[in-house]
Amino acid sequence: MKKSSNFWPYGIVAAFLIFCSFMIGFAVYSSQHKTELVADDYYDQEIQYQQVIDGKKRLSTLSRPVKVTASAEQILIEIPDELMQADSGHIRFYRPSNENWDFRAEWVVFQAGSYSLPASDFVSGPYQLVMQAYKDGDLYFHEQRITIE
Repeated sequence: MKKSSNFWPYGIVAAFLIFCSFMIGFAVYSSQHKTELVADDYYDQEIQYQQVIDGKKRLSTLSRPVKVTASAEQILIEIPDELMQADSGHIRFYRPSNENWDFRAEWVVFQAGSYSLPASDFVSGPYQLVMQAYKDGDLYFHEQRITIE
């Protein structure tokens, strides 16, 4: 009697084994990969995002916009005249790839209307600049993506 050569059972078993080994490899890779959140309190920030929207609208009504200039030597941030007398605030340079390269400065440094940082203090690459200023209890918010060479 002639034995039939049907390879379907072997193919199904091989596909199942390949799939299982892929899933195990992915689980091992995922457990060893470091994940960083943008902020530890991201959920609370998302709930209060309407304040950010209002802060962007308030900033757009001022005499001139926030101007950020990034060159090879320095990063220059110029603010509108109305915000020079802000009660409080800060700027933050957020680096998406590594939180150790983030930078934050308090609002006191803006009393002259501009703030200059040496570009050598930063690792070259993309940054998200976030500026928050509070004047008379109102938030003024500016956000901009910059690339430092």
